Amino acid sequence: MGSINFTSREKGLLVVLVVLLCLLAWYLFVYQGTADELTRLDNQIVELETQTDAANVQLAQMESMRKQIDEKKSSGVKQTTLPDYDNIQPLMNQLYTILANTVDYELAFDDLDTSTEGLVKRGVTITFGCQSLEEGRNVMTALEQGLYPCSIDSASMQSTTDRTSRSQIVGTNTGKTSAPFAVGLHAIFYERV
Repeated sequence: MGSINFTSREKGLLVVLVVLLCLLAWYLFVYQGTADELTRLDNQIVELETQTDAANVQLAQMESMRKQIDEKKSSGVKQTTLPDYDNIQPLMNQLYTILANTVDYELAFDDLDTSTEGLVKRGVTITFGCQSLEEGRNVMTALEQGLYPCSIDSASMQSTTDRTSRSQIVGTNTGKTSAPFAVGLHAIFYERV
């Protein structure tokens, strides 16, 4: 076999080709791999920062709730526990007891809200008549401080004798009653899944 002799031009071209191949290999295997890894790490940092921000918001909410719980405990509010899901019969017994002294009461239950994990919200619109504003407030207080955790998210009271009066809080129909005052409210009762 004979030896191959390259001209200086061919040698120069071979050197340029080897340099280009080395640069291409460096670009494909080193630069692109490093750039992809940096992009992945940047995305991971952004995701972790988002999670940290969400965790900080949750922590602030928990601290606020803990502070509210401590304030309630120090003011003497009794602690209630969430009943298990499908507490409808005991809840109805409580509602009948609370509403026993009212006039023309009606209950309209909403569909169950299961959007919060581990919690079922049972909404109910309650309308009734009563003899005084104080009696209406007492019913609301009895609902909020009853055996089962509850929040009242809208309420209205109006006189049935004064035809020019208007409900001050919009959002709950007060219904029709023969009593001097008509009350309408929407309450949400909470149950544990």
